[in-house]
Amino acid sequence: MKTLMAHERMTLRGCEMTIERGMSTFIEVGKAIAKIRDSKLYRGTHPTFAAYLKQRWGLSRTRAHELIEGAAVVENVRHGEQKLPEITNERQARALAKAPPAKQAEVLREAAKDGPPTAAKIKAVVDAVAPKARDKTIFFADKQSDND
Repeated sequence: MKTLMAHERMTLRGCEMTIERGMSTFIEVGKAIAKIRDSKLYRGTHPTFAAYLKQRWGLSRTRAHELIEGAAVVENVRHGEQKLPEITNERQARALAKAPPAKQAEVLREAAKDGPPTAAKIKAVVDAVAPKARDKTIFFADKQSDND
């Protein structure tokens, strides 16, 4: 294992506390996991990001990336227009993640025309607006391979 510097240990602990509390939102958890991954803060205790996720949190890389992706989608639409409906759960964010980032605000607005934007409504709009853009898009940089 590599030794973390004092400021890295503090950053890691802060991120881990966020994950432990859950902060009642997937957004903060996804952002904390992304920070740990992107800064390689796991390297003080685990040889790879995947090992850290599995041993520390019981999470697969896939599940961690779903949380990261959901947080990134919410951040993307929050930085746009202020009058968009609120994304209130991870299922909504994961459905919205299927749309290209440039179309996410449009999709959310359309899904909310006749009431709250449920995950099912968002998925239906994504399928109509961007049917070929169903590939997953991870907004936070994923610089590691599956073994990192």
